[in-house]
Amino acid sequence: MKNIITIFGAILIILGIASLAYNGFSYTTKENVAEVKVPQVGHFEVTETKQNTVLIPPLAGEISIGVGIILMIASRFSKK
Repeated sequence: MKNIITIFGAILIILGIASLAYNGFSYTTKENVAEVKVPQVGHFEVTETKQNTVLIPPLAGEISIGVGIILMIASRFSKK
């Protein structure tokens, strides 16, 4: 149990540092804007590519680092 708490604390610290370094991430999606049926030519689809950004607040990274440090310290003082 002690090792699991230490590993979880280390993961939280790493994720907190990464969130402070990158401030978020972006991803792209494709959406159908219109569908057109032309009798002599065929079926057309008009798609739009959108870039979406998810921002991670710096406070979330700081809390993650703090909880990770507390877990690692607590695992050192816990009983077997």
